[in-house]
This record gives sequence, C-alpha cells and structure tokens, in this order.
Amino acid sequence: PIVPIATNCNMPPLPTLDRFHEVGEKIGRAIRRGPAGKIVVIATGGLSHWVGQPAFQTFQGDAAGTRLARAADFSMELDDTGPINTDFDRDFLESMCRGQSSAFMRDWNGARIQREAGNGAQEIRNWMMLAGILGDPNGTVIGYTPEPAWLTGTAVVQFAT
Repeated sequence: PIVPIATNCNMPPLPTLDRFHEVGEKIGRAIRRGPAGKIVVIATGGLSHWVGQPAFQTFQGDAAGTRLARAADFSMELDDTGPINTDFDRDFLESMCRGQSSAFMRDWNGARIQREAGNGAQEIRNWMMLAGILGDPNGTVIGYTPEPAWLTGTAVVQFAT
C-alpha cells in the first residue's frame, strides 16, 4: 500500500519543526512495529525560496482567521526567477546528513526560516518529519542545485537506515 501524508507547510498556524519531528517519530515507531517487509519513505519539500511578491508573503504569514476576507487583494504572482539562499540550503543539508535535526530545530524557528530562507522554505518541515521517521540517520547528498528558474534550492538525499 501507499500511504500519502499531507502536511501544512504553507499557512499559519504552522506546526513547529519539533512537532513535525515528533509526528515522524510516531510514524517511524508504527512502521517498525508493523509487519516485516520492505518500506520506502519519501518526503518532498523545497529548500530556500520566496514564493510570491513581498505583499503576498506578508499576507500569507498573517494570523489564521484574518486572511479570508482580504484574500482577493493578495493574488500570488511569480517572477521568472527567484532568490535562493545557498548558504542556508547547504547548512541545512549538512545538519540533516549528520543526523543533527535536533540542533537545527534548536537554532531555527518558523520566523527565522521565513526571514532568512523564505516563506517557501517552511517546507523543510517535511524533512524534519522524515528525520523523525528514520530516527535521524546520517545521509548523503546525491545532488543539490540552486535552481532560480524553479524559484528554489533543490536536493536529493539518501539516508542510511
């Protein structure tokens, strides 16, 4: 069977990085307690990227329950290319590949991610869930590309389990 898990990495209230990791730990325990067999876990989420114009990014971060009446005033428009914080991407990938998601979560929160890596980087929550599922193993970056035409830093990592 395939079990997709949809997560909120987009609009407040955003679950914390710790919460994503904790949910991942619970999923990992359930998998390990299940029947024997081969399990493949795949997570997706962009690294640093800023989605939409600055006014949209600010609107997107407004408190839950305050946006609906104003949504029509803040359409999302994308540029042909976008900024990417390669230092953030590389530091984040290094933390993940060293099995140090807890150190990353200690030093970063949603506001800092938004400020330094963009509103789209909130998607790293999915990486935190994966780390929790797998038990924070070491990993290897198979490839990393800052891709302005895609508006994001992209990476593929293989984790040892």
